[in-house]
Order: sequence, then structure tokens, then C-alpha cells
Amino acid sequence: MLSQANLLRSEPLPLFENDEVLPSSAGILGYSQMKSFDNEWIFQVFEDHPSFFTKRMFGGLAVYLFGRQMMLLVEPTKTGRWKWHGVLICTEYAYQPAIIEEFPQLAPHDVLKKWLYIASLHEDFEATMEQVAAAIVRDDQRFGIHPHPSKERVGSRSRRQKP
Repeated sequence: MLSQANLLRSEPLPLFENDEVLPSSAGILGYSQMKSFDNEWIFQVFEDHPSFFTKRMFGGLAVYLFGRQMMLLVEPTKTGRWKWHGVLICTEYAYQPAIIEEFPQLAPHDVLKKWLYIASLHEDFEATMEQVAAAIVRDDQRFGIHPHPSKERVGSRSRRQKP
């Protein structure tokens, strides 16, 4: 249940266990902004686009543009759920060979093979991500996945209505 203090907070509530609002004595009602990610500089090329937004996802930060999820910034979690530090590039399997040909620094992720990955420690990380971001902002159709529509809850009002 949401308390009155939570309803008045200006920051969003964490969606997942690994997502957090960091306490601060200076923040409104004792809360500061949510954790920032080391590689948020990648977003600068997207910031003026009207469809750009970010969303916390599984302890990472998902980037959306043109109605598609384009990438996920990942950093090691406090719980040890994962130790990755880099960027997952969202794409369909069919586009992976063409993307890898153009950006050989990207490779299928060891665990999430449906997406490409580059570690932030890779020697070409910054240059590669600048080029990938430039392709994404041009709406290169090889990049991004369409989010799945929300599943209707069992017993929801719309399911109970008869035609």
C-alpha cells in the first residue's frame, strides 16, 4: 500500500527489487534522484527527440526511441544478480549479422543471446557507442524491438463485459 509520503514524492517508485531510490538528507521528503548510470552520456544524441524516454528494467536502464526499446545500460548489481558493465543493444536475430559486420565490437551476449553486447571496458567502447547511437537516432530499422503489449489481467473489467 502506498503511504501519503510516497504519493507526494517527485521521484518514481522503484519497479523491481534491484531498482532503488537513494536516501538523501537534501532530497524532497528525504529522497534523492534514482541511481544514475555511468554510460548515460550515450543518450545525449537522443535527448531532443520527442519519442525518447528511459525506463528502469531489471536493475538496468532501458532506452526507448521511435516506440522501440533500443538498448539497456547494465552495471553490476548490489545483489550480485549480474556483474555485467556495458550496453545491451536490442535487435532481432535476423539483423545481428549485418550489425556485427558494421560494428564488429558488438557480439551476442553470453546469456541474453537475442541481444548484442559491448562491455564498457572494451577499448573501442566509446567510439562504437557513438556510432551505434548515430545509427539509432537515424531510425535504422535494424535496431530496437517493439515492446510487448501489456497482458490483460484475469478478471479485468474489459474481459467481464459482454458484447
